Amino acid sequence: MNKPQAIARTLISLGCLVVVVGSILHLIAGYANVSAALATSNLDEGLRDAMGAVFLMIGLSWIALAVDSGAGIPFQLTDSEQFSR
Repeated sequence: MNKPQAIARTLISLGCLVVVVGSILHLIAGYANVSAALATSNLDEGLRDAMGAVFLMIGLSWIALAVDSGAGIPFQLTDSEQFSR
């Protein structure tokens, strides 16, 4: 693996880590604030539950996206390995 590929893989891995950490903060810290705000609002009960569910689904989809984006990084073949197979 040459240096530009190593740098690219490192940056992608760091980006995936940032997305995972951000989504965990979204789920842990943000969900409590949203739940408190929705509880004091005059929204319908079903709409409150739906907003909370959407908030959780966004955080979980970010985690899935980050894991999927970074999953194959260490296992990708180099150009010379791809052409020899």
